[in-house]
Amino acid sequence: MVETRGVSMPKGELDPKKVLLCIWWNVKGRVHWEFLPTNTTVTSDLYCKQLATVAEQIKGKLKRVYFLHDNARPLYYPDMIPTDDNLFRTLSHFLNRREFHNEVDLKTSLQSIL
Repeated sequence: MVETRGVSMPKGELDPKKVLLCIWWNVKGRVHWEFLPTNTTVTSDLYCKQLATVAEQIKGKLKRVYFLHDNARPLYYPDMIPTDDNLFRTLSHFLNRREFHNEVDLKTSLQSIL
């Protein structure tokens, strides 16, 4: 159910044309990314597996690691800028007005910039 202006509405059907991309990054760039299979939902189990993969990839490379999860309040450091601005701006410009004939074309194109 989705709530709109205090009224509960049934959630629409899944759009078969959507592709879910999970991406993890730090201030130096992309750490891990993967496309999820069609009709996959991000569950706690999947999230923990990705978290373990990211932890393994950054092991020994950083002194401290802070994970900022969706909807979490960011830590305030005046010398840091949001890293997601660059990532999402790049993806937005890349995808702007492009059409993909199928999921394979989309994934191949995204792999070229990721």
